[in-house]
Amino acid sequence: MASQGGEMVFLTYVDGARVRIGFFQLGTTHWFSEPIEVDYSRPHQLDVQLGALNPPSSHPVYSGQPLKLRKDADQVVKITWDGKIVYQTNLDFGMRHGERYLLGENSFWTGISAPRFNGAILGVKQHPFVLESSKKSSTDYGAWRLRVRFPNDAKPGRYDPLLVSGVTGAGDFCNVFYPAPGKIAFSHDAWGLGGSASATYTVDLAQEHLVEIDHGGLYPDPDVNTTTPQWAEAARGMQNRVRVLLNGLVVMDVGDQVHRAAPETVTLGENLLGGSSTAARFSGALISAEKIKE
Repeated sequence: MASQGGEMVFLTYVDGARVRIGFFQLGTTHWFSEPIEVDYSRPHQLDVQLGALNPPSSHPVYSGQPLKLRKDADQVVKITWDGKIVYQTNLDFGMRHGERYLLGENSFWTGISAPRFNGAILGVKQHPFVLESSKKSSTDYGAWRLRVRFPNDAKPGRYDPLLVSGVTGAGDFCNVFYPAPGKIAFSHDAWGLGGSASATYTVDLAQEHLVEIDHGGLYPDPDVNTTTPQWAEAARGMQNRVRVLLNGLVVMDVGDQVHRAAPETVTLGENLLGGSSTAARFSGALISAEKIKE
């Protein structure tokens, strides 16, 4: 599938029994799944949900819905293979809605894939658009893993949001900042409570990097009787603690105070709370984001 605005979902063939699913967005993302086993003798089902394919904001389905829920829907990327989610993240599609797209062919973005799918498309079904509830399940607690490319032109001293949680007046801001060209550091700021900063690290700005962020505010209250033992234990382990890993290396592990936040308040690469300790938006490329499974 290829969209006129700059997205593409495609397959690459690993060997006679496996494929990779790829997702491309012009200027930001070029992602591949891990190899997926396939049976070439039977049909498979691919479901694609992109914010750019949603109806315009004037559609009745949006009426009376919270702004954040509408914004989340407009940024969704969700790719499912045979009923299993293989890629899910949020990306900026700008103001595009109802995007024109092609199925089984690519005449928009040469060089990313072959011009035509060489298998057989046995059927196509467009699902009705449903604005999903913003309520999250208990599995949405905990740490996040972000795949990013840091900006190569950031002004020294700029702070960019990576993960923001909570509400205005009681939020937490996990940021990256740029002390000098080619160097980054991380910071945490809890609204009204202060925070900490990491040491400075040299990074290759041409490469993608994995950033893992965890803090106590991302967990439920361990002393509430509706909290499962699993999450209560995890919450106690992260109480008043902020931890950041860069490419698997712990670069920040501090005992900061945090605000407990509902999972649906978490935003990635954006500061919607209006906090002054960071910019409004991450100035690099947020390639993917996923919850880290406990």
